[in-house]
Amino acid sequence: MSLNGALEIIAEKFLIMLIIEKLLREYTIQKAMLVTSLKDEEKDEKHVYEMYYDYQELVKTIVPHRIFSGKSVLKKRRCVKS
Repeated sequence: MSLNGALEIIAEKFLIMLIIEKLLREYTIQKAMLVTSLKDEEKDEKHVYEMYYDYQELVKTIVPHRIFSGKSVLKKRRCVKS
């Protein structure tokens, strides 16, 4: 096997990985949900984040300020709907 042949195989593998990554990203953007729950109520004495204590929203509809709000108060996780 020549060096060029080996490089072509490696390049093909990277291309396949990039295609898979793109498909996963697109699928995740369409189907994933951001889910939050209360982590520490004491840190939110004024109940500023109360509406997010038990909250979920599709990732594709989230406005940027919701992603970073309540970092110390809320526990966040992402899940994908089936």
